[in-house]
Amino acid sequence: MSGDSSNHEMGIAITDAKASKGRMDQPNGLQKQHDWSVTYLNERTIAMAAIFCVVSIVVVWAMPIAPIIRYPISAMVLIIVVASGVSWLKRKNALMKLREQHIADFES
Repeated sequence: MSGDSSNHEMGIAITDAKASKGRMDQPNGLQKQHDWSVTYLNERTIAMAAIFCVVSIVVVWAMPIAPIIRYPISAMVLIIVVASGVSWLKRKNALMKLREQHIADFES
């Protein structure tokens, strides 16, 4: 079973449990764990929405569906993709600011 992927999920679960315990042992640990969980679930939800958008747009354009249905669905998918991109950019910018702050704190 060494070449099998049956233990990968177990390894991920063990690593997550250790990281969670590390967060819980810190001061204000419950809040840190909660914040991490919310962020993780939001990222997973955005990823699943993006996959759903790709699948739905392929299905809508591949099937003989009336334009009155095709174009609004395409518009909704485009809005979701743009919103996901904006969310990703906001998160990236927030992380860059946090890294700059950490560097500034480290250098001082």
